[in-house]
Amino acid sequence: MAEPRPRPLPEPTPETAHFWAGCAEGRLVLQRCTSCDGGAYFPPRPFCPRCSSRDVETFDASGRGRLWSYVISHRSRPDFEAPYSIAVVQLDEGPRMMTNVVGVEQTREALELDMELEVTFEPGETKAGDAIAVPLWQPVSADAPARASDPVEPKPLTWNWKQNPTSTADKVAVVGAAETTDMGKVPGTSVLGLHADAALNAMADAGLTAADIDGVATAGMMPAELAHHLGIVPTWVDGTAVGGCSFMIHVRHAAAAIAAGHATTVLITHGESGKSRTGVAPRSLAPASTSGQFEGPYGPMGPPSLFTIPWLRYAKTYGATDEDLAMVAVVQREWAAMNPRATFRDPITVDDVLESRMIAEPFHLLQCCLVTDGGGALILTSNERAADFERPVYVLGTGESVETPAVSQMEDFTSSRAFRIAGPTAFARAGISHDDVDHLMIYDAFAHLPIYGLEDLGFVGKGEGFGFIGERNTAPDGGKLPLNTNGGGLSYMHSGMYGMYALQESIRQVRGIAPAQVRGADGESSVDISVAHGVGGMFAASGTVVFSKHRPT
Repeated sequence: MAEPRPRPLPEPTPETAHFWAGCAEGRLVLQRCTSCDGGAYFPPRPFCPRCSSRDVETFDASGRGRLWSYVISHRSRPDFEAPYSIAVVQLDEGPRMMTNVVGVEQTREALELDMELEVTFEPGETKAGDAIAVPLWQPVSADAPARASDPVEPKPLTWNWKQNPTSTADKVAVVGAAETTDMGKVPGTSVLGLHADAALNAMADAGLTAADIDGVATAGMMPAELAHHLGIVPTWVDGTAVGGCSFMIHVRHAAAAIAAGHATTVLITHGESGKSRTGVAPRSLAPASTSGQFEGPYGPMGPPSLFTIPWLRYAKTYGATDEDLAMVAVVQREWAAMNPRATFRDPITVDDVLESRMIAEPFHLLQCCLVTDGGGALILTSNERAADFERPVYVLGTGESVETPAVSQMEDFTSSRAFRIAGPTAFARAGISHDDVDHLMIYDAFAHLPIYGLEDLGFVGKGEGFGFIGERNTAPDGGKLPLNTNGGGLSYMHSGMYGMYALQESIRQVRGIAPAQVRGADGESSVDISVAHGVGGMFAASGTVVFSKHRPT
């Protein structure tokens, strides 16, 4: 039997070297500002993230904290044997950091939230032969000294953002929308081929050719490669790539570009060989990045063991159960059952979900997104030009924001700050209220995301999202807010960056052509306004788009 590999070690940068040098000496070294009262902060940086002052100092932390949230990975790696916890500890000084909790059974019964922990260090050696140590945390020993001072709560950042109710609505419309011809498993098509297939389908939907397009936006590849491949000569390009909501943000940027006269007709494309991996290079986490230094050493296995970490803190705060979380997947499967292109269509129950294979406890397989091949594309133009097209869908408002590349550094594990900015911004620009929304798409890479989205966009109060879904308010049989009507990333498809598919379903619903079309009592389409809300990374970014069948006045 092969010897287990050592854990991956970080590559310190000049800005973080003092932290890792302290760990090698058995000290947990933090920083704090001497110009403001913001307190300690983490990860390291040579300035204060709250007031931007460079007047900062280092100090030795107490090495005490409490277990804030975690998942238990049930998948082994060559360097980690399952089950093992991937946890976040809140230090007594306020900041949070990712870790493994050691010296305790790796079960939810033993890993009790808010249990007191103390730091320990696992020594190692860098590629250059320098000593390094990774901070781990363990239950406080019986003979540990009492805390020298009471723990402090972390102070959130402040920002100057505010809704602007007088801001003008976005004045563009979608005139072409389509997904790839085949989806699910498409091993015979490269990533570039998926982008092109979706683009050509969207052009056909709009009745346009490459010669009609002068703007290109895409994520997952260079806009230059896509434009050259399709024969487009652009006057405006956008390569914004912040994960799965990139395409929502592309819509926003395209609206600004068209309004400013930088382009008249913009193509936005997505394509991913998520399942077949045709021509796709292996993914890797840069060991010198923020996530590589402060999360990578603890054994995360991609989104299933990172995106899901905040949930147990949410569940404890608001009393959500495993059954509540499972209900999200159950209801979305009901929508998928009406969609011939959905990957999974067979009905499931809460018991089916909870009996499916455990991936990152408490998340089971049926609460995790699919892995598929596919893509989609949109074509946007001004509202004035859109009148010449057959089925325009108007963009009323858009919003975007980002928070952190490392899920352990989220401001609040029960809420997404990026959601709370992107969503209300889009609503304010559109000039709508929640009661105006007939249909909603919330990116659902994992089952907790619709819950966070419903709350952070303001459709329900804090702690009410899981009950709203459990009471079937989002279900096909008369739910008052139809949600993820294509089946979502849990049952429809998810090639890696799902935001494009949420946009496509919103547009289909507004056009009245969705497989599971939302209809009124008269049997006609009842969707006048649809909202597509996306997430990028592990709660790292967000984008929101409000669509309407009616041109704004």
